[in-house]
Amino acid sequence: MEIVHRGHACLDVTSRGMRVLIDPGSYSHVPSLAGVDALVLTHSHADHADLEVARRVHHESPQAVLLAPPDLAATWQAEGLPVEAVRPGTAVTIGTVALAFTGGRHAVVHRDLPVVDNVGVLVDGTLYHPGDSFDLPEAPVRVLAVPVSGPWLKLGEVLDFVAQVRASTVLPIHEVHLSEIGKRMVLARVEHVTAEYGGRFVTGRWQESTDKSPTSRD
Repeated sequence: MEIVHRGHACLDVTSRGMRVLIDPGSYSHVPSLAGVDALVLTHSHADHADLEVARRVHHESPQAVLLAPPDLAATWQAEGLPVEAVRPGTAVTIGTVALAFTGGRHAVVHRDLPVVDNVGVLVDGTLYHPGDSFDLPEAPVRVLAVPVSGPWLKLGEVLDFVAQVRASTVLPIHEVHLSEIGKRMVLARVEHVTAEYGGRFVTGRWQESTDKSPTSRD
């Protein structure tokens, strides 16, 4: 498996010859949308789900399966996109890749703001992307994509989530709300907690070779 962070919430995942694109939104940059086998949207917020990007995926990768939680799926179906609804407990196999969904609801931002559907996705039993939530995966995971900024979280929750999941590798995402100084401080804290239980903190890219030796580079 190879995981490339394409900015903010977006991960570009290649596993067993299949490409899964997760949460390309308004702050993401994906060099090419050709060759996508599955497009996964965890929820409807624009920083995770860009309608024009989804249309391009559908055009440039007509074989791609589009997956989103029920509220977003219904909205984009009305726009003419063949989006399949996924819910907590849904399991989907795309070619050789297994996707399992959990969660259900976006973390609360404020009591006066609506709470949208949100699913976390587990890719091939290895990578867990929680969307905008701290819902725990239903099984141990080796790579955790952890959100590190946003109006719905605080740093203590980020650190608790990392400590609870105890993934062998932690990859920070959802970072654009931080200043450069704030980002350095937050990532240092996350790295510290990861190291406390013997995990490995990486940024930018994670790749597992055939000898099961993971590598990373920015």
